[in-house]
Amino acid sequence: MRSRSHSWSTLFARLGVSRKQCLSNPIKCYSRRLQFEQSEDRRMLAPIIVTNLSDGVVFGPGDQPGTLRQAIFDAENIAGPDIINFQQGLSGTITLTEGALLNITDSLTINGPGADIITIDASGNDSKTDPVPADGDGTRVFTITLVPRNESQQVTLAGLTITGGDSSAKNDFFGNGGGGVFFSSSGQGAESALSTSLTIRDTVIRNNHSEVYGDGNDIVGGYGGGLHVDATDSGSETNWVKTTIDIVRSEIYENTAVRSGGGMYVNFHGPSAVPPSMKAFELTVDESTISGNTATGFANDP
Repeated sequence: MRSRSHSWSTLFARLGVSRKQCLSNPIKCYSRRLQFEQSEDRRMLAPIIVTNLSDGVVFGPGDQPGTLRQAIFDAENIAGPDIINFQQGLSGTITLTEGALLNITDSLTINGPGADIITIDASGNDSKTDPVPADGDGTRVFTITLVPRNESQQVTLAGLTITGGDSSAKNDFFGNGGGGVFFSSSGQGAESALSTSLTIRDTVIRNNHSEVYGDGNDIVGGYGGGLHVDATDSGSETNWVKTTIDIVRSEIYENTAVRSGGGMYVNFHGPSAVPPSMKAFELTVDESTISGNTATGFANDP
């Protein structure tokens, strides 16, 4: 390889010194000041670990250490997306006794070790000794309400069995159903085009119920025994929220609802200002089974 020759004056110029300075102070010629440049924030998420199967009242940090309820509380009080994992080797049933799990309002991934390993059972919330048949005297399992303002939000439930939900507006204050999982997404107040998503992966949702509440013309609820999705977007052409639901390698079965959607009920109100080509709502069911669900009103499966 042919090398290019450089004069000493050229070399000194590249080092930012003159020939005179180099002769008088050789150290300056052969050393360069160490400089630091600020890089982007790349802090790693530290997962919150569930270490036991207990349940209890949570009003603040450390109330029920190691429980799933405490983990969700802690995640809700940490800005930005969070991850909840389960301690290796932990297995069994988390029987909820203090109502539905705390409302999830920000990006969160709950990584269960497998639907055959960890079960979350809400039947402990039922006011009757025998929770069968379900009649709305209990609570649902998961409540997720996302209202993004300036960033998109994603929730993932993976590797779990979700069961025993017995929901009605009597005890569950969000939505009109969802014995197992209630998910809502609203674009009201969005500051730009954003998105929300719910991913249910490698999970079983079974034996949950959605009951009506009230009488006469004031009856509410009774939709989506296993899963209820309520996506509402009142945005504009520039400020709106796309909602995506992905059900992957999961099973939704033997759930019941009084009105409609024994297994799953989807209610979407899209913004009239957004062209249909923008796909403000998408639902994908991949390698999953939704079967054996019943509703006494309009529709069984899904």
